[in-house]
Formats: sequence, structure tokens, C-alpha cells
Amino acid sequence: MRFIVAPTERDPHIHGLSQPDGTVSMLPERHGCDILWRARGEWWGVQRKEIKDFIASIQDGRLAREVAMMKRLPIKVVIIEGRIKYTTSGTLMIGKWSSDVTRTQLEGMIMSLMEREVHVVWTEDTRDTARWTRTFAGWSSKQRHNALSRRPGPVSPWGHVSDEDWAVHLLQGFDGLGSEKARAIVRHFDGVPFSWSVTERELMEVPGIGKVLARRLINALKVGP
Repeated sequence: MRFIVAPTERDPHIHGLSQPDGTVSMLPERHGCDILWRARGEWWGVQRKEIKDFIASIQDGRLAREVAMMKRLPIKVVIIEGRIKYTTSGTLMIGKWSSDVTRTQLEGMIMSLMEREVHVVWTEDTRDTARWTRTFAGWSSKQRHNALSRRPGPVSPWGHVSDEDWAVHLLQGFDGLGSEKARAIVRHFDGVPFSWSVTERELMEVPGIGKVLARRLINALKVGP
């Protein structure tokens, strides 16, 4: 991955992202970012700020301008570096990022970013920011992201997943059918009371469907012995 880093970046961990194959350029700033890269034919990037600078950038309008410039990016991301500690009353921040901004005000600032479809990521420091950016860049280069679209597989009460467990798992895809009712249906009919309209061999003609999976699918709908 070839990263382009804004010339204002001086931190060695962030600047190091552009080495040895990257570039330092004004291009990231034109997209409202500090770090920019190319993936799937589009520009991707992140804006990073320490907590105190994050607050100051909202108060002086810089962040609003940067967010507006991010509109051409597939996903708008602002990284906030550092962990906040509050006074015992839970209001004012203390430590190296001490500020008179209350916790509620800071959370309101973040919610305002969410309203503009900006994703806020918290990191520990610049090293962690560089690590997260590399991970995000790797994710951005993938053609498909199906982690949330995958349905968990069947669970067996005995540890070994049987054909009955697969049949129960299938029926649970229907609204209103939990595991108990689904298993009752399978046991009452000695299988799922409907079947494939294709054969095992025909299923194997589908790209990605091998003999083992085809047989498992057929057996999941098998009624009777």
C-alpha cells in the first residue's frame, strides 16, 4: 500500500507510513486528510488529531472545513489520539490534554460528527494511529466485506453437528422459529418437510459447491430414511 502523507506531519510514526514507497504531498490536505492512499479506484484517507487539537479544531472551525473536504472519500474518518481522564465529578478533563470542555460537550462534538456520517476512531498514540491506518488501508483494498453478512453455523447440544442440526439451523431462518420449535418440526417429519428441486450433482455445478457441501445441503432437507 502506497501512503501519501501531508507535509505538515512531523511525527516519525505517521511520516514513516510514506516510506519507502510513499510520498509527501499536499494532496491529502485537499481531501481534508493527513494520510491518503488509493484503493479500488478511489482515494481513501484519515484525519488525525490529538484530543486537545481535536477540541481546538472544532472551536476554530478547522474540523468543519476538513470534514466538508472529505465528501469525496468513500468513508470519512477522524482519528482521535489519546485516552481521556476526568475529574472525580466526571466533568473536566485532566492530564496532558487538560481542558475546560466538559465530558458532555466533548461527547456532543463527537455526536455532531456522527450526524455528518463521520466515523470517529480512538487510538492510544501516533504509533497506534499508524497501525490502525495500515489495517484500514488493507480493509479498503478488499473487493468484498462479508463479515457481518455471514450467518453463524448450526450448534449441536452434543458437540458434533449432525444432519438434524443443519436442518434445524435451516428452519431457524424462518421468522418465528426458534431452535426448539425448529427441532420439533424436524423430528416430527423426520427431516425438513420440503426438498431440493435439484440433485447433488447439479448443486456441484455451482462454483464453490463441492461434493461434501452438496451432500450436506441435500441431507439437511432429507425426509425419512
